[in-house]
Amino acid sequence: RIGNPKEAPSDWPPGCYLKMVDGTLLEGARDVHIVCPVGLRPRETADFSVRVQAPRVPGHYVSHFRLHTPTGNSFGEVYSIRMNVIPRGVDDSSPIPLAAMVAAHPPPPPPPLPPMLPPQPEPEPFVPMPPQPVAAPAPVLSPEAMDAIQVLVEMGFSQTLSTYYVQKTNGNLEQALEMLMEVQERVRAAQASDHDL
Repeated sequence: RIGNPKEAPSDWPPGCYLKMVDGTLLEGARDVHIVCPVGLRPRETADFSVRVQAPRVPGHYVSHFRLHTPTGNSFGEVYSIRMNVIPRGVDDSSPIPLAAMVAAHPPPPPPPLPPMLPPQPEPEPFVPMPPQPVAAPAPVLSPEAMDAIQVLVEMGFSQTLSTYYVQKTNGNLEQALEMLMEVQERVRAAQASDHDL
């Protein structure tokens, strides 16, 4: 049932019709003009009906209709048919009669946006690990080299550095000691410059 509002400036002309103008094209509503054979004065109503077939795919469907004069000019409000198609076997405990689905209001607003995700902490920067040396087989040291390492360790140098420099100098104790002294001097100089800062 659709009525000419009481504040309408004029009568609806005889032969005006309701025609689908937008939305889902429902089977049965295609090219249907629902005609009002008599004119309607303000505050008068007329019954319009159309038989439509629900789509096969479950979902929410909306079709929009508007009144037109016999010459094809549209006027008045937009009327909507809303249809909720549910899957077979699902009990819809609140059926809505077709008359209740016709409403004189614009289409519904779009669905709300999903909630925003909470901010994520920045990932820590990637720091590549230095390449790990492949352990070489321990070289066989001569008895002289072993004695040189022992002397350097007794002088206060570490076992690792003593072994390294003795191997690097092919067992020469004097050259290994000279290199260790240079390294030790550089370390002391670096530590002193750090203290000055």
